[in-house]
Amino acid sequence: MFISASPGIDWHLHIGDPSCVGWLITFAYFAAFIQSLYYLKKAKLYNEKSRLPALFWSATSGIMLLLGINKQLDLHNLLIDIGRIVAKEQGWYAIRQQYQLLFIIVLVAILLTLAVLAIAYLRPLIKRYFSAFCGLGLVSFFVIVRASSFQHMDKYMASRLINSEMNWIFELCGVSLIFMSALKSLSRKKEVSQS
Repeated sequence: MFISASPGIDWHLHIGDPSCVGWLITFAYFAAFIQSLYYLKKAKLYNEKSRLPALFWSATSGIMLLLGINKQLDLHNLLIDIGRIVAKEQGWYAIRQQYQLLFIIVLVAILLTLAVLAIAYLRPLIKRYFSAFCGLGLVSFFVIVRASSFQHMDKYMASRLINSEMNWIFELCGVSLIFMSALKSLSRKKEVSQS
């Protein structure tokens, strides 16, 4: 069922990627979300002396939930439509490519800054959750590539070099690494508690 968001906006509430791969990736996001929360609760991370593991897995589960919802609802397209309307109303639509490039640069800068802060702040966890960090890195790379292609900035970004099959491989591998890290960490925690 298609529901119009509002007049002047092309975005509609619908299934954005009804393909088998699209549903597989959506399922993977929700599985990673559930497994992250399950690990957070079962491993009693909030009871540990350090709050870093609980913070890390809370944030990771939230990211997985948001990206899973966005995978099928294409909420980023709604933001693009709103941006187009604002650009037309404010008279800078003709030079929108400069702002689109600026958006990509700011997005990359934000993700790199978050990565540096995460590495600095969460350094004690990198060895413990290495595959989850790698998974988040792959998912972040995918987000940058997709944002560049949504903004028609392929000529400026690596997405021109990476076809759509490679995009979903990056996305699915990243999400799977996060899921497996939570699963493996939970089994390790159980082994430690039983010994």
